[in-house]
Amino acid sequence: MSSSWMLSTSKVPRAVTRPGASGGTLTYSYAELDPGIVQVGGPVSGVTTRAVFTFSGTRVTWIGAKSPLGGTANVYVDGVLVPPEVDSFASTEQLQVPIFTSAVLPAGIHTLAIEVKGAKSAASTCDPATAVSCFSVAVDAFEVTP
Repeated sequence: MSSSWMLSTSKVPRAVTRPGASGGTLTYSYAELDPGIVQVGGPVSGVTTRAVFTFSGTRVTWIGAKSPLGGTANVYVDGVLVPPEVDSFASTEQLQVPIFTSAVLPAGIHTLAIEVKGAKSAASTCDPATAVSCFSVAVDAFEVTP
């Protein structure tokens, strides 16, 4: 049995932590422009944009969206980069789909960090000069396996 953690629809200011239904917490290093959308760098050049989810369990799945405007992200589990990078590009919009699932972890407290790379998929035709969201990734929910 797993439990889910969903984002609310309110905007999140810089460095705020949200409590999760599964006992986890989510911290953003920069504000969302839209609920659940993690923008690259925000308006300040050079800012690393991350969403960090802390949870207790043995596995976690990041639920998000894929779209023609989807960017790429690095994923870290307990501080270790998990290759390859995650690409949230799709030719048609796909909502609330699994984006990443961790390997089985030892029972305990863990972190899943999603770091926006500031890059888009090679397949994307999105023009960053006209659409800042070319580099964004969506964080809709997390599913945690106890």
